[in-house]
Amino acid sequence: MKKKILSAVLALTLVFGSAAVLGEGYFAESSDISASAASEEKVSGDYKYKILDDGTAQITDYTGKAATLTIPSTLGGKTVTSIGSTAFSMCSSLTSVTIPDSVTEIGYGAFTMCSKLATVKIGKNVEKIDMYAFTQTGLTSVTIPASVKQIGQYSFDTCKALKSVTIETGVSKTIENYAFEFCDALSSINLGYSVSAIGSFAFQECTSLTSLTIPGSVNSISQRAFKGCTKLEKVDLGNGLKTLGQAVFIDCTALKDVTFGTSLESIGNSAFEHCESLTKVVLMPSTKEIGEAAFGGCAALKGAALTGAEVIGPKAFWYCSSLSEVDFCDKVRAIGENAFVNCLELKKVGIPSSAKEIREHSFGCAYNSKDNKYGKLKEFTIYGEKNSEAHTYASVNGFDFKAIDSHDHSYRTVTVPATCTEEGYTLSICKVCGNTKKSDTVKATGHDFITTTVTVPATCTAEGYTLGVCKNCGETKKVNIVRAKDHSVTSWTTTSFDTKAKTSTQKGKCSVCGKDVTKTTSNAITRLAGDNRFSTAAAISKAAYPNGTKTVILASGLNYADALAGVPLAKKLNAPILLTGKDSLPSETLGEIKRLGAKQV
Repeated sequence: MKKKILSAVLALTLVFGSAAVLGEGYFAESSDISASAASEEKVSGDYKYKILDDGTAQITDYTGKAATLTIPSTLGGKTVTSIGSTAFSMCSSLTSVTIPDSVTEIGYGAFTMCSKLATVKIGKNVEKIDMYAFTQTGLTSVTIPASVKQIGQYSFDTCKALKSVTIETGVSKTIENYAFEFCDALSSINLGYSVSAIGSFAFQECTSLTSLTIPGSVNSISQRAFKGCTKLEKVDLGNGLKTLGQAVFIDCTALKDVTFGTSLESIGNSAFEHCESLTKVVLMPSTKEIGEAAFGGCAALKGAALTGAEVIGPKAFWYCSSLSEVDFCDKVRAIGENAFVNCLELKKVGIPSSAKEIREHSFGCAYNSKDNKYGKLKEFTIYGEKNSEAHTYASVNGFDFKAIDSHDHSYRTVTVPATCTEEGYTLSICKVCGNTKKSDTVKATGHDFITTTVTVPATCTAEGYTLGVCKNCGETKKVNIVRAKDHSVTSWTTTSFDTKAKTSTQKGKCSVCGKDVTKTTSNAITRLAGDNRFSTAAAISKAAYPNGTKTVILASGLNYADALAGVPLAKKLNAPILLTGKDSLPSETLGEIKRLGAKQV
């Protein structure tokens, strides 16, 4: 009954809470899992569990009332590898939980609505924390192990007491949509060095967060990930980030300082809209596209160095009322409609000849919402080359235009830091014409690897290693490599011989991994021969019975069928077959019988 009620509550949360999008058939799949678990449930103390296809156990329910709980690593003699859907949900007595190292997955809603659950120790081998796993719990801090690959949607949603999150460096992992949204006490986030992507709304409305460092391993941040983090003042976007999604930092009204990385290619629509405290924007040459309203309403913004921007979207800087300086590079191609409307302090701007598209009200205009009209700014001047698009724009809109056929370059410098693989340098940008030049190059830093806690043991066929991760870019490598152990076989059975190659083939079973193993042995056949058939038989006997034997089989050496018929008897008695003539015993045979010390023939 608890699971049915909880499933309904979570469903309503999805419908009436955040605008989440789930895969087709999600709830049907979850229902199937619950039904299957119920039909196969076993009981051990306060736990219900089922046996999975791989022979391990999944906890499906907990009926106890403990406050402090250490979940067992085995139930019914089976290793516990999974905490099933809603297994501990709404356990009102729980305050502390330890999850064993045997567990690899924490399932859907596993601990959701455990309102008093303040501390949890997650086992070091957990790979997946599923949807709603810890939502609406009383957690005050959480450490995500290095082994985790997926931090699921809503997994820590609305944990109102959660103050700190530490994500250990290890395997590449994603923070999925809504994972930590509405954790309004969250003031400390340590993302480690192996998070690769941050999903939509992941940390929205985390209103106690004041600073944020994005590691170089992160290459994408999706829409509204940090929306409404109203105390967030400082952000370092790292040098691995390539795409910054729509409205990622919208309404972060306290945000003053943003460091843009060397790999950022595009800034999404409204990414920093209404960041009212932001005072400057210095983009790296990698940033080619600035989306619609990306910096709209940044009222305190005074300067923007757009060192690599080729496309500046509509309304990109509209209502930046304090903006007085904008530097374009000589690669800018398009400047969108209303891009700089109501930038009241922007009195002059140099537009490079590379700009082939300048849309209506891009510069020098103010919009009066009361009259629903655009007006021109007074004392606004455009600098550019004669007969360029900038010249045409100025003429059509009645702005002052100053040609720059001959001028002294007035450069602004931007420092582009070195990365693991790319050199750093100083980039100078002319404020008037956008001309750029490089100087003071610095060598690439190279990777700075740290050793993680992720250890892959050696197997019979694969090497073992510890995972190393670069602190600057998230690149991984194997360290502390241990060679493969090879199979361990205690008993071999010979299955065939190759007389030409003198090899034999044996089969056995590995006592470590249980696999059937085949090996080929060289020089497995030794040729034994004498001057005649009698001495050859004696040579074979000598090789087979170096320490003698009590019994000998004697057969005619004049007819091969006679000796052949004796083979089964020789096998049974563990005796050699020696050959004799018709009327006399050859000396070779007699000598071998004596050497063997045989007592019966």
